[in-house]
Amino acid sequence: MRHEYTSITYTEAKTLGNLWRVSLKYDGVWAKLTVDEQGLATVTNRRGRVLMSQQTETEGISFVAIGELTGKPDPEKGCFHIFDVVSHMGQDVTRRPHQERTKLSRTMWDYFGDLRIELYWVEVVWHHSIDMLETIVGAASIGNKHYDGVVLVHKHSRYNDRPHLKLKNAVSVDYVLTAINLSESKYHEGTAATITGALLIGGKLVDVCKVGNLPHKLRSALTLNPADYIGKVFEATGNKAFESGALRHPVWLRWRDDKVADECTLAQVKSQRPDARSGAA
Repeated sequence: MRHEYTSITYTEAKTLGNLWRVSLKYDGVWAKLTVDEQGLATVTNRRGRVLMSQQTETEGISFVAIGELTGKPDPEKGCFHIFDVVSHMGQDVTRRPHQERTKLSRTMWDYFGDLRIELYWVEVVWHHSIDMLETIVGAASIGNKHYDGVVLVHKHSRYNDRPHLKLKNAVSVDYVLTAINLSESKYHEGTAATITGALLIGGKLVDVCKVGNLPHKLRSALTLNPADYIGKVFEATGNKAFESGALRHPVWLRWRDDKVADECTLAQVKSQRPDARSGAA
């Protein structure tokens, strides 16, 4: 029942017609919210394990919604974001067009007033027309830890009859390598595991990001001759740049022998944000 996704670029997304709709992609875990006629609300993961549940006082209403659970599986610390509806009042609605299903999710949530108050940790994801693409991309890149890019869905698609399109944030940052961190695992102990990247902040190099998942050849070189690489500038890419200059899910990209440490500043981090790039497109 999980949605399938195909990744596309911002340039490709701009060529889509007005039959496509755009919404924020939340960075949580896939989950299903089931509310039965006895008022029991249950959130389960893709394996069917119960993540959280709540007995409400509202009876006679039932639906099944698909979405993302962000934060912790606790009403006080998490939030369930309804992305789609697959069942409503006992009826399977997966064969209805996406536009109709999302309208159903909004109207039912407005109609279920008392239930909405009880399930205060649930919210509906809004789907917008394609002409809002640049605005939504900008919203997805403002640093909110719960945003993970943008999703585009054909408004006539039935549930999972075609992949959704995912436009993920992608930024690259130049860092100064200040440390090589060795593995402590049983099989790789003593070998390079991650590198620390620093930015020039207030006239000083400040460590802001650790980059792992390094290529095997690079790990070997860093392990054998670490002194050769301290102080070099490298480029890393990730899904999002935080205000500190760190990247979300950073991946080593390449050495930047054409760069010097003075160029590794927070200013170049901000210039690499997706909203900055999209606005210039």
